[in-house]
Amino acid sequence: MAEVQMQAVDSSDVAAIGYDEDQQEILVDFVSGHRYAYGNASRDMFASFAAAGSKGQFVHRVLKRSCPAREV
Repeated sequence: MAEVQMQAVDSSDVAAIGYDEDQQEILVDFVSGHRYAYGNASRDMFASFAAAGSKGQFVHRVLKRSCPAREV
């Protein structure tokens, strides 16, 4: 996996988010210390995630339902 620029976010569940163009994955660093990659994610989906008022709700309502996930 290429080095992905992560950006810190204001959330009680999510610490930072990033997008891997090569793999088309959204990366999520959780406050718990775990990092997950959500695959088959478009740049537009990442933009929606970055703009979401609640990052945690977006993970649970959108990413977990529409993207395969793996811990990285």
